[in-house]
Amino acid sequence: MNKGFSSVLNISRWVAALLVVVHHVRHLVLADLNDVANAGLLTKAFYFWTGLGHEAVVVFFVVSGLLVGALTLEKWRLGKANGVFDYLAHRFSRIYIVFIPALAVGYGLDYMGLLAFDNAQLYSNSYQYHTISLDTIIKDNLSIEVLLGNLFMLQKVCVSVLGSNGPLWSLAFEWWYYILWILCIAIIFMRGIRQWLSAALLIVLLAALPWEILLWMNIWLLGVATYYYGRSNWPKPSPWLSFGLFVVALVVSRQSTHYFNQVNTVFINPHFIRDFGLGLVFSVFLASCSQLSQPFRGDALHTKLAGFSYSLYLVHFPAMVFLVAASHQLLNSGFLLQPSFKAYSYFMLCVVVLCVYGYLFSLVTEKHTFKLVKLLKSIGVGRVWQV
Repeated sequence: MNKGFSSVLNISRWVAALLVVVHHVRHLVLADLNDVANAGLLTKAFYFWTGLGHEAVVVFFVVSGLLVGALTLEKWRLGKANGVFDYLAHRFSRIYIVFIPALAVGYGLDYMGLLAFDNAQLYSNSYQYHTISLDTIIKDNLSIEVLLGNLFMLQKVCVSVLGSNGPLWSLAFEWWYYILWILCIAIIFMRGIRQWLSAALLIVLLAALPWEILLWMNIWLLGVATYYYGRSNWPKPSPWLSFGLFVVALVVSRQSTHYFNQVNTVFINPHFIRDFGLGLVFSVFLASCSQLSQPFRGDALHTKLAGFSYSLYLVHFPAMVFLVAASHQLLNSGFLLQPSFKAYSYFMLCVVVLCVYGYLFSLVTEKHTFKLVKLLKSIGVGRVWQV
């Protein structure tokens, strides 16, 4: 992979993670734009760019499809893969080394917040605030059943997300994409009983998983297509032109949200149409950058920031709710504030604290991913799946 292209991917990862964080913080700390009196152009611009959290998840899906889906397929196609178990060891390590501690710490923060800092009922009656950042009753999602369901990636399949941690929905989507993808690859490249067993497991999962997960996998598959489009001789727009088109697509996506909320169709989810369109434009942008030979300025910083983007994504939400709830009760800081210098300062402070928290969390989890991979390989469980 070219250094320039790798740099683009790293920038995409950390910027997307940051956009998710600022999206959630803004929706909790600051009032909704519709409730802001005399919002000027700068205020509207601020609300626009801090409202791109969902679009950032679409970016994550495409990047994941490229880095996991396409590169895995390429290894198998070239005969360089080490088998299904090797793939699962890497995927399990990448996801669960952060996920299990995140579940435990997030559960602890939510439980402590419910017991000690629920005067404003952020944990017990959050619906009263009508904010996207709290679209569930946290106390109702702290059961052992929900915890175990999340541990096995069944959130949004048969249980809710654990506690306040709404972003866990996309992690479940991604996990099942990993499993479905390796089963497809095994069907193509394996023979005998392993091929038939893979086909049977694939059919069971396709029948069992919610339609929404399967539908959004098409956005993940755009990442696979991006890799091969980038390597092809097909014409591609210039990186700057395609980036401009991507910015336009972001604007269209944000501005069309209300419209798609009103559209009902029995044929296809209208939100998927919006997300797929955005993912397609982003895929073209990535493909146009695939031949960049020189990394962007500050590439080392981009690599470092991307290095804890997953941890930040996974742990920020329970910490955010706890921080805001505790600050409100102990310091009377408030939330859903009207824009002001004080409110913006509070918003920025929360974002910085959460980013530092995510980075520190990654030092004891995400940073040690390959150690867990080596441990799993040394155990050798599942070698029956080897090629």
